[in-house]
Amino acid sequence: MKNSSNSYIKNYLDSYVEFDNPQFAVMLNGKWGGGKTWFIKKYIEDKKKEENKTNKYLYVSLYGISTISEISDAFFKELHPLFASKAAKLGGVLFRGLIKTSIQLDINGDDKKDVSVSSELPKIVEYLGDVKSYTLIFDDLERCKIQLDIVLGYINGLVEHQGCKAIIIANEGEILDGAESKVQHAYKKIKEKLVGRSFTIEPMLEEAINTFILEIKKEKLKDFFQSQAKDVITKVFHLSTYENLRLIKQSLWEFERLYENIGAVNNSFLENTFLLKDLLSIYLAFSFEIKQGSIELGSLSKIREEKIKAYLAKESKKEIPLDKYPFDTIFYPNIWDEFFTKGFISKNDISEILKRQSYFRDANTPAWIKLLYFYELADDEFPIILETVKNDLRNKVYTKPQIILDIYCIFFSLSEDGLYSQSPSEIMKEYKDYFSKIDMKFEDIEDFDETGQSSLKGICRKKETKEFIEMFNFLKKQISKVRDKEANRYVQTSELLKFMEEDIDKFIGMLCPKSEPYYKYYELSLLKNLDAEKFLEIWLNLKPVLRASISRALVDRYTYNPSKNRLNDERSFLKKLKKAIAQEKECKKGKVSYLHLDNLEKQIEDIFKTCEQPKQS
Repeated sequence: MKNSSNSYIKNYLDSYVEFDNPQFAVMLNGKWGGGKTWFIKKYIEDKKKEENKTNKYLYVSLYGISTISEISDAFFKELHPLFASKAAKLGGVLFRGLIKTSIQLDINGDDKKDVSVSSELPKIVEYLGDVKSYTLIFDDLERCKIQLDIVLGYINGLVEHQGCKAIIIANEGEILDGAESKVQHAYKKIKEKLVGRSFTIEPMLEEAINTFILEIKKEKLKDFFQSQAKDVITKVFHLSTYENLRLIKQSLWEFERLYENIGAVNNSFLENTFLLKDLLSIYLAFSFEIKQGSIELGSLSKIREEKIKAYLAKESKKEIPLDKYPFDTIFYPNIWDEFFTKGFISKNDISEILKRQSYFRDANTPAWIKLLYFYELADDEFPIILETVKNDLRNKVYTKPQIILDIYCIFFSLSEDGLYSQSPSEIMKEYKDYFSKIDMKFEDIEDFDETGQSSLKGICRKKETKEFIEMFNFLKKQISKVRDKEANRYVQTSELLKFMEEDIDKFIGMLCPKSEPYYKYYELSLLKNLDAEKFLEIWLNLKPVLRASISRALVDRYTYNPSKNRLNDERSFLKKLKKAIAQEKECKKGKVSYLHLDNLEKQIEDIFKTCEQPKQS
């Protein structure tokens, strides 16, 4: 702490704890997460290492404490940890001393005693020995459930009548914000009586970062933080403007999961410090904003979409918290949403996206990826790379729609910058013609980015144009045709109903995809053309427990993620199924299966009610 911004506070406390009987307390004020607790604990730790053992320190957090006796018990536990478990049984006799003192406080300043605080003041002389050698630290004053004038009256009794020294740690902004004027007045009056000196703790960023890094378990990541990333952490923290050190501690700990996630795919990604620093920058930006509550968890894709809509509508630019961070997102926003909500990124996304980044481009990197980063190409390289991509298009090398879309977005950027001879209308025509000449397979569309998001390099500025919207909507229609074809294949070959009979786990996974490897089926209208009567026949032949599993999956299919409402396409199937159930119930009266059918019928009715007004695409 020698060279910290709070060193003058330390110097004052050094003098304060040496006083025999100061008759007042010291208050350390600061914002939540600003490092107050860290400061005082580090101060105590350093003081205990000094040769002078005459001064002693007891610390208690008032967070959630609702009675004065709980404070005394907490100090007892601090003083005698081995006997702490017996404190409650002994009724606090060993610590509290059964002495009760009535402290009369003049709050209004009119020489009348307004508050009588009945406190269980410790009989410190009996069991602490030299009471004047003790400094009692009361942390989290604003989180205490005891009325403020009562808890401060208790502390005043210790300071004024028992000769203790006290350090009170609080967030006064939280105490006074929104409090009634009467409460504010009472607090200020008793504070004037009790507190002789107040200080505001400044966030000790450098010291805090060093401490948080030491808590990282993975040694390689710890070494990276210590040798390469301190400046990154500091920069993002300052950009955030939040001054909440807890954000750093929590975020660094959670970054360890992302680090391990990436390392499990390809350890060479972790060897590139440039990538790690860039990845840490955007991760911290997202993490700080989510933890601070300025953006909702899972809303990064939505924020991007709203910005695109505002741009197209020519609305005035709406400032958002993320605007203050000048970082490349690297992963698509929807992928970041997945990480922050589920705690992982799929191996395919990690591999496909990271290997495209400039950190890993070499002679084997596909030409279209090199063209994506055309700003980094030399004058003699650019025409060669461009011609290679155009030749690949002529030969129909590309069949994945995401790649095709990206390539033509690049062409729009090049045309705008005067590096490509074709006009926007010519590019659009060629783009649409290309899809009429290739045979897209279902496997080709598996990695298609449904949100229309992309990384913030190269082509991102084309994401907010009418051309991109037209291209993207056209592509969605092409992909929809591929999906319909795949869904019909399952129906026509009876493969789906076969799974229902022989592999029910796969059938349920396809019906309501919630995990790999079933995500690829999510957008397929599998039930659109399925024979409802045949479905019900197989369902009735299953064991009751399996019937129930399929019924639940059927409900989840339409309610698990309402934003992906497929009821419009499959409404006809559900109506036919409901009709078939009604007919079958006539034959099953008096049987257990009748109850099963009746329950399935009610579940279908609930589906219609829940999705009564499906969203239009």
